[in-house]
Amino acid sequence: MKMQLVSEHWLHFQYVPKNKEVSLLKNIYFPEEDIVEDDLFYICFMLEKVARFVKKPTSYIVKQIGEKNLYHLLSCAQALHCDNPEKVAREWVNDYAIQEGNFICDEKYDAIDTGKRDSKNILEQLKNDEDYVQGILRYFCK
Repeated sequence: MKMQLVSEHWLHFQYVPKNKEVSLLKNIYFPEEDIVEDDLFYICFMLEKVARFVKKPTSYIVKQIGEKNLYHLLSCAQALHCDNPEKVAREWVNDYAIQEGNFICDEKYDAIDTGKRDSKNILEQLKNDEDYVQGILRYFCK
């Protein structure tokens, strides 16, 4: 999969899939808008950010948020990325009753790099009948 820089801002990049149709989601609040790969990257970044914040595995965060709320968060990603990530992480902890743990996270990579890697892997592993939420659930909760 080739990554194409859309702008200099770190949240604006796009994956260009090779010979594969990527299932798109429609924004649940604005059905004329697609949920795009930038939205997937942002959610993966925030999942990692929250996991590090509360010291829990990312799979726990995904399960705690749940499928329905992942659709909501993907639909709101374009607006959420304008907020401070620390503030958004605290809100997610409160909104989704995420408990603190003692999981030791590998700090070799920061949350941004991990989010990029995870979103890239989700896109590469998407099955033809899957959307981004199903890909997130399968990737993190295998």
